[in-house]
Formats: sequence, structure tokens, C-alpha cells
Amino acid sequence: MSSIMPYWSQLWTRFKVKMSDTLPTAVVSAYDNGSSLTVLESVYGIERHRISRQLRASGIRIRQRGELLAYAVNHNAFDEWEPETEYWAGFIMADGCISIGHG
Repeated sequence: MSSIMPYWSQLWTRFKVKMSDTLPTAVVSAYDNGSSLTVLESVYGIERHRISRQLRASGIRIRQRGELLAYAVNHNAFDEWEPETEYWAGFIMADGCISIGHG
């Protein structure tokens, strides 16, 4: 019975930390800088739903999945003709479109 107590003590300590009313400032600043809830969960060991609930309670809007996804555009990609540039120019001309999404 006494060997089980340290295990329960560790669980209770982790539970109290996870149930605290405030998030560490590092978590909030990481979320503001674009880290996802999944990344924060793995880094800080706090479940996503707890992070989300506490951020909402603090007045911070929760981003939708994929909201920060951005695509870099190189506007000078076709300025110099090289084999790779020629390949992509032909691919785009043959396909007829470039789109984000399915299809």
C-alpha cells in the first residue's frame, strides 16, 4: 500500500498544476506567436482543451485549425529560366490552374 502513495502523490501534483486558473506566460506568448494548441500540449504537458479553455477565459480568441497556414510566394520565380523553372512553367500550362484545396 505504501508503494502506491508516491504514485498518487505525483498524479495529484500534476492534476493541481493542470487545473490552475492561470497559464504560464510562456504558453500565452507562444500561442500569440503562432504555436498551435497541439504543439503547446506536447511542449508544456497541459492538455489542449485546458489551454483552450483558459485562453478563452482570458479573452484570447482561439484560432481555427489551419488559420495561420500561409503560403510563401516567390514573385521572381520565373525571372531566370533554368531546367526546374521550365518544368514548373510547363506543368502549370498543362494543368491550367493552381489552386489551394481539393481538386
